[in-house]
Amino acid sequence: MDERGRAVPEVNTNHIHVLVASWLALAVAPLLVVAAFVGVNFGHIVQGGHDTDVTGDDARQAAAVLGLIHVEASREALAAGRANLALVHARLGAAVAPEDAAPFEQVGRALEALGSHGNATRAFSRALELRPADVDLHLLRAMSHVNNGQVEGAMHDYESALAQDAENLDALLGLAVVQSAAGLDVEAIATADRLVATHPELLRAYLLKAMVHEAARDAATAERVLKDLLTDHPGLAVAHRDLARLYRARAWNEEAAREQALACAFGDDSACMDVP
Repeated sequence: MDERGRAVPEVNTNHIHVLVASWLALAVAPLLVVAAFVGVNFGHIVQGGHDTDVTGDDARQAAAVLGLIHVEASREALAAGRANLALVHARLGAAVAPEDAAPFEQVGRALEALGSHGNATRAFSRALELRPADVDLHLLRAMSHVNNGQVEGAMHDYESALAQDAENLDALLGLAVVQSAAGLDVEAIATADRLVATHPELLRAYLLKAMVHEAARDAATAERVLKDLLTDHPGLAVAHRDLARLYRARAWNEEAAREQALACAFGDDSACMDVP
């Protein structure tokens, strides 16, 4: 009875439990069927009226297919911003296909999205045990190392990627940045020079070269690189902004103000905030 004396129907919790159990059974049943197929104790299948032995190759193939299904589901979940669901699918894929690198790669991606960088690094390491020459996996683990503050590990992975692909853009960019962050100025400058030599059409290669020279306290070379870049691309706002920062650090306030105004005029909104 409620406060007005009316009868209140009772909630049949047993009915709810049955519905939930039925839903779970429907969701899990396909997985159980496939698991039974790939299980090592499943002896025979009936095919054409005859008993046929399930070979190890059959089991591995079925497991690989199920693993890829979970990998694809994990990718879709991650693309939709559902990192926890992505991790569940990736781990299920790794459980049924432990000799396939793809599920472990996806575990790492999901963990990175969740901010668990150390665990992501371990997942990428397992994937690399299975595919040691995979450049993309080295790049993924390098970024995981960077996010976890492990500069040496990141350098090792970038170098490993370059050993497989000597002109890989992401590896060269990443290596120069982490070398500079580690105070390895000579190495960072050499990597930036290599980047410019292999990708002369890439404007950010010159910006990076200027940055590593600036970090190495070689302001004159950094200024020259930026000015040369602006000769060919006078409307490159980010180069004007970097040049303004360089001048400001040297207390060249008039030059800094001029470059800041140009950066703002050419579309750098962040530069406009500091323009007098």
